[in-house]
Amino acid sequence: MKKFLAMLLVVLTALSLIACGGSAAPAADAKTETKAEEPAQTDWAHYKDWITTDWNKAVAYQFTGRWDMGDPQYNIVYDFLINLYEDGSVCGVQHGYGDRTFTFYGFWSAEDTEDGKEVTLTFRKETPLEGAANYDELLDHKYTYTLYEESDGGFSFAFDFGIVPGEYMRTVDMAGNAEVKFDSMDAFIASLPAAE
Repeated sequence: MKKFLAMLLVVLTALSLIACGGSAAPAADAKTETKAEEPAQTDWAHYKDWITTDWNKAVAYQFTGRWDMGDPQYNIVYDFLINLYEDGSVCGVQHGYGDRTFTFYGFWSAEDTEDGKEVTLTFRKETPLEGAANYDELLDHKYTYTLYEESDGGFSFAFDFGIVPGEYMRTVDMAGNAEVKFDSMDAFIASLPAAE
């Protein structure tokens, strides 16, 4: 009797699996659908690995500018390069005055409007005078700019910077577009005239 009940239980289990669309064993030719995982979007607003990021990546827009104090007594001149990368990150350099280089970090986004493209550019951090080895040594550089596409497809804005990072604030006129003239920060710095 026990064998009969055990056999009846096996048959009923098999019938219920078939009725529910299941099977006791997977079919040999059953296709399993795998969905490719989308890469995680980086939250640039809260990013902390600025210093170790590889900045040799695709540039969407590139901006350059030059600021000259105009006083021969001090001869302070800075050249600027700011790259807006396709992944939404921003990195820029301020180079000059005794061959010093300071780096700025941030993020950007763009929106198509009826008047053309509108870019929101936000800076978060910059390297201090003595440089930085990690995120905690970076200075705050919290500026946001709204750029409007000009008739030639380019953009321009007045960038705020310190003659010394975080101090003696000035502005420099920056102009740029989708044309990438410098494939790296080093290439930009190498293209500048030698410091006097």
